[in-house]
Amino acid sequence: MSSTTIDPARAAESHTVQILAVTTVFHCLALLVVGLRSYTRIGILGSFGPQDVLMILATLCSLLGGTVTLYLQVPYGLGRHIDTIDRSLLIEFNKFSFIQSIVPLMGGIGFLKIAIALELMKLRGNALAWYNHVLWGLIAFVTAYTIMAWCSFFLYCRPMAKYWDNSIEGTCYSVSMFIKFGLANTGFNIFTDVAFATLPVGIVWTLKMPLKTRLYLIGVLSLGYVAVVMGILKAVAQINFNPFGDGTYSYEIQFWGLLQLNLGIAAACAPSLKPLVKNLLQLTSWTPRYGYTGSGGYNARSGGNALYTIGGTAASRGYAKQNSRADGADDFELRSARRPDSLGATNYVARAEARDSTKSDGMYGKDGESAGERNGSEETILQASDGKKAIVKTTEVSITY
Repeated sequence: MSSTTIDPARAAESHTVQILAVTTVFHCLALLVVGLRSYTRIGILGSFGPQDVLMILATLCSLLGGTVTLYLQVPYGLGRHIDTIDRSLLIEFNKFSFIQSIVPLMGGIGFLKIAIALELMKLRGNALAWYNHVLWGLIAFVTAYTIMAWCSFFLYCRPMAKYWDNSIEGTCYSVSMFIKFGLANTGFNIFTDVAFATLPVGIVWTLKMPLKTRLYLIGVLSLGYVAVVMGILKAVAQINFNPFGDGTYSYEIQFWGLLQLNLGIAAACAPSLKPLVKNLLQLTSWTPRYGYTGSGGYNARSGGNALYTIGGTAASRGYAKQNSRADGADDFELRSARRPDSLGATNYVARAEARDSTKSDGMYGKDGESAGERNGSEETILQASDGKKAIVKTTEVSITY
């Protein structure tokens, strides 16, 4: 294009900075969250799995096929009016657009959706068998429409190079059908985003976790609706797409698509960060009281013995006294070993010890001698400081929430 035909004011108009700034910020957010998730899985939980590999692949697709290619498009007219860009530059620009479509906007989103489904399979709780069946069905659905989307691009033109260079001899199917394929793919992505954000809510609510933890998980899982909004904006851009319009100036379809991917990655990784933030938010401080009243101490079914609850401060080493009897006859302890799972829920394996100084020593024999095990419990006589005998009963219990 001859420079004498270009309006200098129009040539100076550009959306380049805005496009790069917004996409870079959200991509850096996605990279940060994935890095923290990987550290949590490897360094804290030691439970790095296939869903983590898929999440990293989705992030690499967003980085190499999305953010990097955007910067590579800058010299070829990204953010500038299409009628101010030389045709030879547009050919290179369209090559990078092709990469963006098939790598991050199809492959990256596909990897992300499958990773989310595998992660949600850990939230079984009290769910029926249908829960896993639905998730496997969604994985098959995501795989199928991702392959369909790839085929719609690879088969759009014969030869394929005609996609980015119209001067090449060949054929392409109609633009209207191409747009319909793109809208169908976006619609499927919106549907699965809604499904993955909604399906686990009821499951999380039935898990035996502290209320604050359940609310945290529901809140972060609901961040998937942000990706739904990005998908809707992308669909609007596709509906309004004009193949002869000023596509390089706003670059809406790729712009909203990359935001959908990066925000989806951040939302999907957020639940896995709970072990990193649990101390700050005190997410394990609301401990379920199985068989106890809300005031600490036993309810009417359990008597009036002292109560120690799991989940105390670091100073209390995992157990804290709630209440005790005035006569001091019985004493209970719960000593726990915390085993967090990949979603941050805590499994406690606890040892309960009860000491009763009111019993006689003639029932069990010598000091320190075991009376035998009954149902996983063990009773032993210990010599107290005042010379009295004390019966110690040790019971292994496992509490998971």
